[in-house]
Formats: sequence, structure tokens, C-alpha cells
Amino acid sequence: MLGLNSGGSGYYFLNDGSLSSRTQTVVCYAGEGEFYQSGGTHTVAELVLAQEAGSSGLYELDGGTLTVTGTAMVGRSGSGEFVQSGGVVAIGGDLLLGVLPGSNGHYQLDGGTLTIGGMLVLGGSGSANGGSGRFDLGSSASLQLRDLDLRPGGELSSLGGGVTLGDATAGLADVGTLRVNNGGMLAGNGTIPGSAWIYAGGVVRPGNSIGTLNFAGDLTFLPGSTLNAEIDSSGHSDLITTTGTITLTGVTLRVDSTDGSFDAGSTYTLLSAGGGIHGSFASVISGLPFFNLVADYSSASAVSLSAVPTTTSATETSTTTGTVAVVSGAASVPTVATLHIPTPDEHAADSPLDLIGGSPTSLLGRMTLADAEAGFLLDPLTAGFDEGQAAIGLKLGNFYADGYHQHYETVPLRYGWKLGNGMTALVELPISSITTRGHGINRDDRSYGLGTGLRMPISAGWELKPMLRYGTVLDNDQRHIGSLASTSLTSHYRHGFGDGYEIGLDNLVGAVRSVGGNVTGLDAGYDLHETTTHNAVRLSGPLQDTVLGHGARWTAWASDTRYFGSKLAVDNFQRVGIAATTRLSVGDRYSDTASLGLTYTHTASGNHGLELNFGYRF
Repeated sequence: MLGLNSGGSGYYFLNDGSLSSRTQTVVCYAGEGEFYQSGGTHTVAELVLAQEAGSSGLYELDGGTLTVTGTAMVGRSGSGEFVQSGGVVAIGGDLLLGVLPGSNGHYQLDGGTLTIGGMLVLGGSGSANGGSGRFDLGSSASLQLRDLDLRPGGELSSLGGGVTLGDATAGLADVGTLRVNNGGMLAGNGTIPGSAWIYAGGVVRPGNSIGTLNFAGDLTFLPGSTLNAEIDSSGHSDLITTTGTITLTGVTLRVDSTDGSFDAGSTYTLLSAGGGIHGSFASVISGLPFFNLVADYSSASAVSLSAVPTTTSATETSTTTGTVAVVSGAASVPTVATLHIPTPDEHAADSPLDLIGGSPTSLLGRMTLADAEAGFLLDPLTAGFDEGQAAIGLKLGNFYADGYHQHYETVPLRYGWKLGNGMTALVELPISSITTRGHGINRDDRSYGLGTGLRMPISAGWELKPMLRYGTVLDNDQRHIGSLASTSLTSHYRHGFGDGYEIGLDNLVGAVRSVGGNVTGLDAGYDLHETTTHNAVRLSGPLQDTVLGHGARWTAWASDTRYFGSKLAVDNFQRVGIAATTRLSVGDRYSDTASLGLTYTHTASGNHGLELNFGYRF
């Protein structure tokens, strides 16, 4: 026993000869212990590195033979490390790395041969979760074991050498199984001969950067598991290949990208299975600037399940990640799964959270509603720019779609002044911030715009309002995502019923198109062309005997907004809302007017949002 007491240390060097123990051998019990073997034979019944919490144990072997007839534990409660650069290690039982909670175990196999008669468990024991366990396999080493189990904190990486799964005591006749449990990670390049099960919380990450991970058996992803893959702008990607089948059930595909400019419309092959691929990814999370990748599933004859040929029976569900196809009695089983980088227009058509044109909170939706609301609270009575009225607002909104949460804050700055011909000129400068969370997405974006127009009285209670508007969206690093320009004509009509009650009708028709720019990280920009309509009905009346004071009013409304032209994930949405407005009179004009309202948004696909808006005129 080396390093018996806390604060103590012990060392042992075995260069030749033999050393044998019929009981447990502990390299560091409570202090620090180191064992160096460059030759000879070392035989023990059980090996423990770092027995107690706070202890530190090291075993280095570059020659000779170490035989453990029972179990070997690297990091039982403390921090243990085994470095093998040569020689032979034969373990009759299990090899446990990071056995108990709080422990840390690391096995670095750079050379030689390691044979395990039982299981290799990273981050626990065969029946319980533990601490942190990591196994690295070098290119000139050989690992032979029956089963491999990755538990929370467990990581198998740098698979540079040969790995053999099976029963070592039976001549490797029985093929073993690799299990990646909750918190475990299988990473690196190399070959895993045998089957693998990836449980909920388990992660598979091919390559140390971009690389290939091979399996010689079936690979099964269970619900809650994750596949991490990396792509680059040169067309390279991580790849998993297997001679057996790959089953995808409730697995998340998380794609990371290196720096560079990616070609929209390009594809990357991530999975290849000789026995076929069954199922599909539950979700695809992209590291590209808000452009989720679309998973396509094709057979050896290039039949794409996302297109659903007539010879294939499949069920499709449209999600933010594109079209997910689930095979049910397909005529041909797909053997390849590829990723497709959508163009910006394709993303606007697939994602209800696209920042430019996919949702009510997108730039397109906010520009349309801003045109309809332009001039709100502004009612100058005297001609002249210096006699105009200014208003500032604040909109706080939340929009929910397919497990994503989008929050936005808009500050519209408005100014209006009466012209000599009775018209009112309008100028607006809206500033917005948008945060998007969910499914691994965590981004912050900004939007800026400029709107200008005229309110033209036609007759009593009726006016027309032409508007021109420009808006742009930048990411948090001020990189351009996309811009839109629009023109619209709105008719505002109101009719009084006496006692201060009114009904109003708002009808807008407009045209919007994308202008300039190149989406960051993609060799493509938006090319949207939309005709839009917005129709609303308003009811309002006085709020008497309330704390809001004299002249206060309530307003309730319902509206319908629709887009025609380029395909959008959300091409129509409806809103209902209510607001209270104070109108304090000073002489022959109103002043110091404030408004507070609440609006609910609903889309045809069932997504919804809620907005709180405040306006103040001075």
C-alpha cells in the first residue's frame, strides 16, 4: 500500500523480476502514490488507484506484464491515472474508471495491449453511476474487452488503435456491446467491432475534429440521446459507418460548424449503414447562423424519404428542422443519412422562427404591423414641423413555436407634423432586440428600421395612409442577416355611435421584398417577394369614473394578416387585443397621452405569442 496517510507519499519501481500479491494492491490510499513498471511481472488479486477522497494515484507501465485476476479501479474515491505506453495488461474482471461520485479516473493507452475479461466502465461501476472516467486509445495500442459501459462523466475518445469487443476468455467468440449511458460520451476515430446502444443522455461524437467512427455491428440511438457532428465549408463532415443497422429513435442531431462560408444547398453525409437506417432524427440543431439543417434519408438507389416517392409508405411531419420522414413498410430501406444546408428562402419556408420572414415576430411581420399602426397617438392640430407631436413606445413580446421561445423588445420612436394641405407627415425609427432560446439555440439579434408616410383625410372619419419602410436584422456581432423594403396603403375608417362609442375598420395592402445582403456564414441571401394584406376591426368607448382620469378610453380589436408570394412557414396569423388610453385635454388639443395594451397572437399551425405594449405621446 503506497501513500497510506493523508499528506504522505510512496513510490515503487519494478524493472525486472516478479512481484505478486494475493490481496488487494492499493496505489495511494489517502495521500500520493506512484507505481512505475518498465519490465518484469506484476500479479495482483485486485488493483486500486486513489482509494480515498483527496488521494492521488498513478501507475505507469511501458514494459513487462501486469495481471489483475479480479477488478481494477482507477480513481475509486480520489484521482487515479493509468498510463500504458507498452507491455501487456490483463484484467480478469472489470476495469472501472471514476468509480464513486466525486472521483476522477483516466486510462491512457498509448501502446501495448490491454485485455479486459469483464466490462470497461467509465464513470461508475457495472451497477451504479460514479465520478468522471475517461479512456484514451492511441494509434499503436490494442484494446480487447467484453463490454464497454459509459456512465455519467464517462468518455471514450481518441480511438486511434484497435478495439475488440467480445469474450476474451472464450476466444472473443461472443460479440460484446458498448453502452453509452446518461452523461457518457463516445468520441474519436477508429473502429468499434460489435453493437452499441446509446441511452438517454448519452452522446456520440465522431472524430477529434472531423473524422470517422466505424462500427462492426448494430448502432441504436434511444430517446434522449445525442449525436454530435461537425461540418466545414470545404464539404467535409464527421461520419459514422456500420456494417449493421442504425436505428434512430428520439435522437437529437447537433451539428457544429467550423469558420468559413457555407454553400447553401450543399449536402453532407453523416451516417452510412450496410444494414439500413431505421427511423429519423427527432430534431436537428445547427451551429450555423440560425439556419437549421435538414436531414434527408436516401436509399442506396438515392430514393429520398423527404420527397416520399410513390414506392415508399411514410409519414411526414413538418417541423422547424425541415421534413422528418419516418419509414413504415418502405419498399427500400435507406442506407445513407445526409444533411442539407437550406437556402435562406428555404429556412423562411420551414422555420416559424426565421428572423426575416418566418413568423409574426420576424422582420416581415413587424414591418407589416408597424405600417398598420403608424400614426397611433399622433394627432397634431397646428401646421408646422415644430408644432408636431412625438411619441415613444415599448413592446415586450414572447412567441412560442415547436419548443422554441422567442422574446422581443421593440422601441418605436415616432414623430408626426401637420402639413399646410391638411395632411400629416409621419416618420418612425423602430429599434428591436430579439432573443431566441430552445433546442440548443441561444442567440441574440438586433433589428433597425425607418418608416415614412402620410395620413391623408378623404372624408369625415376616413383617411388613407401610404407608407414606405426599410428594415434590417443584424446578429449580436453586428453581422448582416437580411433586410426588407416595403410599400403599403392603409385605409382607416371610423364611425361614432354616440356617447363616445366608435367602430373602426383598418385595411392594408402592401408589397415586400428582400434587398441586398448575404446571410452570415452562407453563400446565399434572401430572395423573398410578398404581397401582404392586413384587416382589422376596432371597437372603442369611454372609460368613465376610473383612475385613468378624464378622456380615458378603451379599445378592443381583432386582426388578420396574410402573405402571398414566396413560401413562408407562417403565411397568416391572427391577433386580438385590448388597450386603455388616457387623453388629457389642454385648451383645444390633447396632450400627455398614454396607452397600455395587451395582444394575443395565434398562427394557423398552432403557434402563439403574447405582447404587452405601452405608448406615450408628448
